[in-house]
Amino acid sequence: MGQYWILLDMDARRKEWLGKLGESFFGMNDELCKILCRVPIPAFTLHPQEKPEFELCNGAGKNSALMRLPAELMGLVFGFLADDGDVIDMLWLAMTCRQCSRVGEAFVRRGLFEQYSASADHRLICVGDYLEQDDLPPNIELYEDEAEELEGSVDDEDGEQCDATLYQLQCKEGFQDDIDIHTKLRSKLPHDDWLLPTVHYLSTSRILRRLVPKAPCHCGCDVPLVLRNLSRNEYVRSQAMLDLHKTVTPANPADWLPYLGDAVMARICWASSPETSLNYEGPIQVHRGVWAGDRFDIVPEEFFEKERQAAEQPWTDVSVEVASEVEAIWVAEEYLERNALPTDGTPSTATNPESVTECA
Repeated sequence: MGQYWILLDMDARRKEWLGKLGESFFGMNDELCKILCRVPIPAFTLHPQEKPEFELCNGAGKNSALMRLPAELMGLVFGFLADDGDVIDMLWLAMTCRQCSRVGEAFVRRGLFEQYSASADHRLICVGDYLEQDDLPPNIELYEDEAEELEGSVDDEDGEQCDATLYQLQCKEGFQDDIDIHTKLRSKLPHDDWLLPTVHYLSTSRILRRLVPKAPCHCGCDVPLVLRNLSRNEYVRSQAMLDLHKTVTPANPADWLPYLGDAVMARICWASSPETSLNYEGPIQVHRGVWAGDRFDIVPEEFFEKERQAAEQPWTDVSVEVASEVEAIWVAEEYLERNALPTDGTPSTATNPESVTECA
């Protein structure tokens, strides 16, 4: 059947089912950037006067008491909703009129932003189900209760008792499935037309997609970024990944190019069995990731440089090393093709200009 994998955020006790590694390995950039990136989401504006999405039926509610509330009191209402973490309720309220939109805009934006960087500075590991008990990454940080959980047995997904491993840890109470932010937020929208006669579900879904960016950072981002391994004081510059793009070409024009999230994925997999369903055969052992269980974040390069100058411990630049590993894995899978070398032996920079700024 092959080995199946899950991505674990051990601090938030969240899990994401990946299936076989070869099925998900090359499409994780957006997700990992989204949960690790501390770059603020670009500002957006709510426009409740737009049609047809925001128009209330027959102008209903224009003279209601809610619309006459002072901005300060309306701000308290939004603050109450924000304390509950209910972005959808804040969004609905902000959509009711221009006054609510003006007051609620900052609350909605802040609520959406909190959906991002949810795993920054958390221990991340991608675990295979063939993992043996006591097979742990050598430098992984375990809390006392986690160590105790891994000493005994656990009921697996089928209810059968088995040895506790990092993979089976997800069966313990408290681990929740991680759901894409768009799916999670849209699942809270009302489906029945009678709830809001003229604000239809599909229209609201379009609004939500407009308000929620795909990811706060990507390979077309104008801001230079740095992936930091906070456990080891190592870092990868986004420029190293962009430089990689100049030496390769997607095998299929519709394919994407690797970025910082893919650099994370290449180093956090952990299993006892080498079965990964990848074409890549070494020398790097993908299933024994040197960063498995480490803590990460992605920050603007300018911010990183200021922190690095003030840091007590030195940081190690592993950009070239990691970019080379990513390239080898992607080329072996035939997602990328290396560009031909010019006659002088220097790497070619010729590539599809559109492909340099697009990635998953």
